[in-house]
Amino acid sequence: MTLPEESPQVINLSHSRLDHVQAELVRARLSGIVEIAAEEAEFHGSAAMAVNTGSLVVRDSVLGLVDAEKADINDSVMFIAAAESMKADNSVAGVLVSNELKADNIRAGLVISRTVNGNVETLLDTRQALLAGVLGGAVAGMLLLVGHYVFGRRK
Repeated sequence: MTLPEESPQVINLSHSRLDHVQAELVRARLSGIVEIAAEEAEFHGSAAMAVNTGSLVVRDSVLGLVDAEKADINDSVMFIAAAESMKADNSVAGVLVSNELKADNIRAGLVISRTVNGNVETLLDTRQALLAGVLGGAVAGMLLLVGHYVFGRRK
């Protein structure tokens, strides 16, 4: 990740609320941030909506969208997290995407990874995901067909 030259080197936040933070290193403790762009970011008991960073360390935090090269996540909740390499312990996620995932007691709705090591519990296994896709497609097709007959062109 490359930052503009005018970015501060280090930002330490405690009991803060910010809309946008951009720096080489961001440390947040008990803070809420809407958007972060940093080479390195550390969260302790904080919340963030969008995080774009090279290296991420998270403890007891809530994150929305995460894009990182390397992520170390513990006792946290994430909506969508993508990283080249991810280590996660005792956390919950909606979607985890990683080239290499090392996990211990992770619960996730969907996991996409080339390599998974550790205990990962997913909401849907392969069979359930296939069934949900087929049923969703069938329902969408029926709705389109009914819509065509009810609201279609009349000559």
